[in-house]
Amino acid sequence: MANDLDLERGDPRRGESDEPTRRRRRTSERKSDDTPKRPDADESEVRTQLARAFDGLAKSREAREDDELAVAIREETEPMTEGFVTLTNNVSFLRMPLILILNLLITLLAFGRVGGILLRRWYERRTMAQEQAEQEQALAAEFDTNGGATEVIG
Repeated sequence: MANDLDLERGDPRRGESDEPTRRRRRTSERKSDDTPKRPDADESEVRTQLARAFDGLAKSREAREDDELAVAIREETEPMTEGFVTLTNNVSFLRMPLILILNLLITLLAFGRVGGILLRRWYERRTMAQEQAEQEQALAAEFDTNGGATEVIG
C-alpha cells in the first residue's frame, strides 16, 4: 500500500490528485505578479484625455474670442482633472460611464469644430451667390427698363 501511494499525486484508488490544485495555485501566483497595475494606466489615460479635451475647449473659446473663459479653462485644467480622477477612483461604478461621456465629448468637440468651419464656409458661399444673383437681377431689370439700350460712355 505504501508503494501505491504517491505523495505528490494522492491516492490513485480514490482518484485524488493534488495536481490541479497546485496548477491553480501556481497560475494565480503568476497572475498576481505579472499583471500590470491597470488603475494607474487608466488614470494616466484619463488625465491625457482630459488635458486634450480642456485644451480643445480653450482653443474653441479663443477662436470665438472668448479669452476670459479660455484663460479660466487653461488655469483650472489641473484641478478639474485631479477632481475627475479622484471622483472616478472613489466612486468606481461612475468611472466607465464618465470616461465614455468624456470620449463622446472629445469627439463632439472635434466634429463640432470642423462642422462649424464647414457650415460657416457654406453660409458665406450661399450669401455671395445670393448677392450675385440679386445684382444680376438688378442689371437685368435695368436693361429691361432702358429698352435694351445701355449707356455708352465716351
